[in-house]
Amino acid sequence: MQNILLFFKEHTVIILASACVPWSGFFLWKLRDKLGLSGWKLVLAPFIYVIVGLLSIVVFSIIHDISQLQNFSLHHQGMLIVFPLFFPLAAKLLKKDWLDVSDCLTVSIPGIVALLKCFCFIHGCCYGGFIPGTTTRWPIREAFIILNCLICFVYLIIINKKHMKGIVLPCYLIVYGLFRIIEVSLRADPTWVHNTGDRIFAYVSIILGLLLFSVIAELNEREKKHTVQKKKSRSS
Repeated sequence: MQNILLFFKEHTVIILASACVPWSGFFLWKLRDKLGLSGWKLVLAPFIYVIVGLLSIVVFSIIHDISQLQNFSLHHQGMLIVFPLFFPLAAKLLKKDWLDVSDCLTVSIPGIVALLKCFCFIHGCCYGGFIPGTTTRWPIREAFIILNCLICFVYLIIINKKHMKGIVLPCYLIVYGLFRIIEVSLRADPTWVHNTGDRIFAYVSIILGLLLFSVIAELNEREKKHTVQKKKSRSS
């Protein structure tokens, strides 16, 4: 058992990255018609997805603290900030509406964030504080993982129904930020007591989500008006 734990600790990044491939592959397969994926494209898509995601995490980690890269202390926030920057390029390659592509590619992100959070279990960090009056800790890591996995399936249902295009990413940024604030406030890991980075990023995530929400709402409204005008011009 000790050898297994040691193996997981030494190869955490590779193991978690490998687990992200079937996870993202499942959701890409479920949304293959919306993304226009089939054949070899569908097979390669999850590998490309994870590779670009890892590059996004590395870029964010370099910006955040390059000294931590040697310890493979990578920050999953790169999936929320850097990774979505590739969505317009993906939409162009797939020849699909970028808002639809953004929705589809965001669906599996919460689950990947949850998988990367397993890093905390393996390396023994981010403990929850003790529940008042007990010797039991708040299960913040477990709650974070469960919540993020559930969000993926909720989004999958939303996307398959009529909804505001492009709304999935900003909604997740807001939900992530709110839950992160709660998580950080309940955390009692000595190595994170004086760390304000996570708390600051939580507020940044909420602000970005609200700004993106307003922009996307405006784009959807303009598209709706444009569609109505086209129908009127055709009828006349």
